[in-house]
Amino acid sequence: MTSNPVIRLHANDNVLIARGDLTLGQHLPDLDLRVRAQVPAGHKIAARAIARGEQVRKYDTVIGVADRDIGPGDHVHSHNLRLVDFYRDPSFCSDVRPIDYVPEAERATFMGYVRPDGRVGTRNFIGILSSVNCSATVIKHIAAHFTPERLAAYPNV
Repeated sequence: MTSNPVIRLHANDNVLIARGDLTLGQHLPDLDLRVRAQVPAGHKIAARAIARGEQVRKYDTVIGVADRDIGPGDHVHSHNLRLVDFYRDPSFCSDVRPIDYVPEAERATFMGYVRPDGRVGTRNFIGILSSVNCSATVIKHIAAHFTPERLAAYPNV
């Protein structure tokens, strides 16, 4: 059994997220949809026709409007999507409730170690993280900068 090559994050979304690179003409049988461009992993394709000026929704959140008519299976990205101001429901998150925190005595503890001089430490790892896929290339370039030669001055990292 193979997994679906795209993900619909919310039932109201009009875009799908590519789980891997999609190829021109690739058929998505579960959706009876044909991919109409090369689409990199993590990018969006139209789940259905999206008219020019129509809101584009991902995770049931407006991420922009169609800058032109977008056909089913088209790559949806900066070339056909633009950011605009739009109405936002002022009651968003009005049903929030206070969090019932775990009592302090039962909370997780810091997993570091105590040094001989009393200071605490952790393992020395460098984490380079991205919160969005569109910055993945930048993250890779940053990580590539930190070669063993550049880190030699920091023997504990």
